[in-house]
Amino acid sequence: MQTPIRASDAIDIPFASDIVWPVLRDLMGYPRWWPASLRLRVIAVGAAGLGTEFEVRPRASRAFRCRVEDLSEGRWIKMRYHGELLEGSGMLRLEASDGGSRVTYELDVRARGWLVALLA
Repeated sequence: MQTPIRASDAIDIPFASDIVWPVLRDLMGYPRWWPASLRLRVIAVGAAGLGTEFEVRPRASRAFRCRVEDLSEGRWIKMRYHGELLEGSGMLRLEASDGGSRVTYELDVRARGWLVALLA
């Protein structure tokens, strides 16, 4: 059984995009600020970020992987989710906004399993 999940979230940050982008682009640094409830580990590093792969291990759930598939310097990072639990894509986007930057994350995945279907 598969359950489609589409979600989007955004945050306005009071810093210019040229200050925010290096933090988003520092893929090896994600484990330092990623939420503790979604333990994240870098398992592969790709050239210029492409192909970098993370393992995400939510509490009380199975791990899944996320791989950087495309990157537009200063604008966005596209990812592909795969694993026993999830399959689909995500996009982290950076845009200038009044007084700073807006960071948006969009998720479009299919979750597998009866428990996910029940909770959905």
